[in-house]
Amino acid sequence: KLEDLEIHLRPNETRERTPTLAVLRKNGSIQLRSCNIQLEKGSSRNPPSLISIGTSTELMAMDASTPKPPAGTSNILIDRCKIRGECNLFRNRTNRIADLQITDSYLALVGVMAYLDPPAESSPQAGNFQLKLHHTSVATGGPCMLFKGIKPLTSPLGIRLQESIF
Repeated sequence: KLEDLEIHLRPNETRERTPTLAVLRKNGSIQLRSCNIQLEKGSSRNPPSLISIGTSTELMAMDASTPKPPAGTSNILIDRCKIRGECNLFRNRTNRIADLQITDSYLALVGVMAYLDPPAESSPQAGNFQLKLHHTSVATGGPCMLFKGIKPLTSPLGIRLQESIF
């Protein structure tokens, strides 16, 4: 749980990896409340991600907290935050289920809000991702969501927008 923080992430120019503020492992969860976050791209080929599943980083890793969320689900809550920069908000490089909930927040991103990029050897489905926005304004410099290597949906993609602006 991160609360009432000012975070400015500027990637180290000598690193090859895509920078990430928090990496969720297993069925990890994270809560960001009342944070002001700015991410810069730097010289990396890929824009940084605020939160990732399945990528490696040296910044911060969040293991499952107690009590545990339902098996296999990573829960992400962003509440009353301002997030801006040359970044992706969320990137999932696994087949694990992710539940992203954003409330009372403002997002201004050059990247995408959700980038689903599962491993090629798996049989990924977009239905493994749930997005809920409530009282949130979103401005992106490209598509809102990006799916790479996702097979046709066999389950619905859960997106719920309530009193939000794109």
